Amino acid sequence: MTESILSPQALRSLVVEQRERFDRIDLGIPREALLQVRSLLKSPHVVALTGLRRAGKSTLQAQVAHACFPNDFHYLNFDDERWAGCTAADFQRMQEALLTEFGDKHHFLLDEVQNIPGWERFVRRLHDSGYKVIVTGSNATLLSREIGAHLTGRHHTLEIFPFSFSEYLAFHGIAPAARTTQQTAQLKRALNAYLRHGGIPDAVKYPHQALCAQLYQDIIYRDISARYALDSLKSLREMALFLVSNVGRPVSFNKVRQMLMLGSVNTVKSYLEYLEASWLFLTVTVYSPSVKQQQIAPKKIYCIDNGLIDEVAFHSSADIGWRLENLVFLSLRRRTMEVFYAKNPDGSEVDFLIREGTRPAQLIQATMSLDGDAARKREVASLLKGMAHYKLREGTIVTLDHEEEIRVGRARIHVVPLLHWLR
Repeated sequence: MTESILSPQALRSLVVEQRERFDRIDLGIPREALLQVRSLLKSPHVVALTGLRRAGKSTLQAQVAHACFPNDFHYLNFDDERWAGCTAADFQRMQEALLTEFGDKHHFLLDEVQNIPGWERFVRRLHDSGYKVIVTGSNATLLSREIGAHLTGRHHTLEIFPFSFSEYLAFHGIAPAARTTQQTAQLKRALNAYLRHGGIPDAVKYPHQALCAQLYQDIIYRDISARYALDSLKSLREMALFLVSNVGRPVSFNKVRQMLMLGSVNTVKSYLEYLEASWLFLTVTVYSPSVKQQQIAPKKIYCIDNGLIDEVAFHSSADIGWRLENLVFLSLRRRTMEVFYAKNPDGSEVDFLIREGTRPAQLIQATMSLDGDAARKREVASLLKGMAHYKLREGTIVTLDHEEEIRVGRARIHVVPLLHWLR
């Protein structure tokens, strides 16, 4: 950071400008996470909102501030390049500038806080002084590591995803319940658009600007390559493109290493960790009581938003099966961090397994359609084998628009349309 930026006058100008910009944020629709944040505010702990860049964390902060403590907060956005070079030693001067301009407030909102080394010590000091602090961050690894080191037992972390389908409908003013043929048709059109374009708020608001592709590039170049000082940006780009083009398919680290001619499996693992930390991808491991088996088995990779895949990946525009499976995964992942895939004893697979406690509780298949004897036999047979193996009497198949109940002996399979599943 230059001397002029750190001068008292320049610092005061910056905090005032950021606050004025924050106060002008379009609050949009109330996010579903708003109720969760309001509940967390009842405790004295730090609240950390983490998730993909441009997923709406700053807007959620603004919604919380206006709803819960209007005019009683300070705000700083560290995703501003004018903070470049800032360190923990500068936080005291930032706080003094805020106090000078706005007086004492009881809440601190700190945006993209991971960009400032040592931020966690400042947040700890604020917390210990009795302030309520809400931070956001777009790097899950950095945020969790630094919080864990200095704020153990003093924080709540909440994951913020792009718009759910319910939020997507609310944004477009579409009622989630259909009572007429026209309303049903409108819902189906919205679902088809959501399947393709996803729910990143700015991309939903400005659908013709290819914002998902730009976001993808920003994450690769700014959040990963620059942060980790990678020697080979080309290798990272090739691996990211491979993953985004193979959503839902088993991925072997060794095969990726060979295909991309990377130096070692550890390089593949490191790249995937960077991509996960930036929230581009989420990994699903096979369910097994053996931790070692979970580690060595192929992983399945899903993308944080369908719009990113649509604008970046190599795929056929007619192939929407991956879109449906990715949406089913994201709906599950919003509910729980523990989403697995299941491998049956005969080698067949079930797309998703949800655990309750230590026991498998749900098995879910995701497929476009059960039309055709081969597709129906394959999907139902795999699910029945999984249900028998894990001693479950019920299972679910999510399809695009088919609804049915299949009974085989004492086993019952619910075939659910995606429209119902997502709501």
